[in-house]
Amino acid sequence: MNNLADLDLKTIMGLTGIPSQKELINPKDPQKMAKKVRITFRPLPKGYDNEDILEFRKIFKERLEHHGVQNLSWEQATDDVDGSRISRIISGRRVKRNIHAVIDVKREYSILRKFLSNMAETMYRFFRSPDRSVMGILKISGWADNFTARWLADPFNTQVVTLKTLEPEFIDRDTPYERKIVLGLQDLISTMSEIVIGVSKDRFSIVNMNLSDSSFTLDGIDEFITKSFIPKAYAPIKPPVLNRFSQGEYDPSESEFVEKLADLGRDLKKTNLFPSGSKFSDKIRRLSHRDVVEKILEGRTGVSYGFIAIVETPRYVGARKISYEQWANYSEIKELNKDLVRESPDGRWCVKTTMRDKTIYQQV
Repeated sequence: MNNLADLDLKTIMGLTGIPSQKELINPKDPQKMAKKVRITFRPLPKGYDNEDILEFRKIFKERLEHHGVQNLSWEQATDDVDGSRISRIISGRRVKRNIHAVIDVKREYSILRKFLSNMAETMYRFFRSPDRSVMGILKISGWADNFTARWLADPFNTQVVTLKTLEPEFIDRDTPYERKIVLGLQDLISTMSEIVIGVSKDRFSIVNMNLSDSSFTLDGIDEFITKSFIPKAYAPIKPPVLNRFSQGEYDPSESEFVEKLADLGRDLKKTNLFPSGSKFSDKIRRLSHRDVVEKILEGRTGVSYGFIAIVETPRYVGARKISYEQWANYSEIKELNKDLVRESPDGRWCVKTTMRDKTIYQQV
């Protein structure tokens, strides 16, 4: 095995194309990362009495604080919404932009909330459009719902984490994965959360838009917090913001790779590795929620590329290793450490690694 431990984090991020938008923290040091994370717990509904979730919530809060996460009170983490008195009453307090996550519980709807939600759904059916974005759908249909996401100043920076009762079917090994996907989507969409944690007396499960079906014993909560929750809260996967891009015109016929990518897409479709969003969304009752699921699943990108390696195994072209003399003649790459990464005359990058105490110059 090649030893990449001597590559600094900035170099690794440069090699993988990750922009350094946040302060660089070694992922092997979650305690340092934890000190940068700010969370808040939304106040519980009046009369909330789920003992399993109340106990988990208490332990979760204690362990987060133990690992250095900043837990702000609801008053500290929120401020008043601008606008009229009526607007402030309807909207409540808004979670500030610098909060990384809000931890909430799944809330039962009152008769009034059900009525308003049904009214909003009727409005959505009237204004429905196939070109409407996810946020556009939620502006029409979600205003009446008791979603925590409604109170976020910056939904791209603040994630919603919802605690709910664990469904035994979800962690049952005999439950087909397609069924687990449906269960996970229903939980995520019904709560409009990035993460849903299912809780029982002695176990908890995690589901996010990767639709994994991981479950843990309560003894594993520290490992979950340090290896999963803290990194997800500190550096969430965000969609690109369009105003950061320069707009222009592009002629697909100028590149042979466009047609190759289209051919690969058609070949992948035959494998059914990318089932259509409608395959799962038709199990969801509300039309607006079904449309949200389809938009999300049909827009899958990065998290789905792992399947491509199964169908189209990457093949390396050219010499894998070069001599020191070649390395010495390679040029520097802007913003990357020249002692670790360099570029060949034909544009190939080369990384300096070690194996069994021997230095190797390997092209990537």
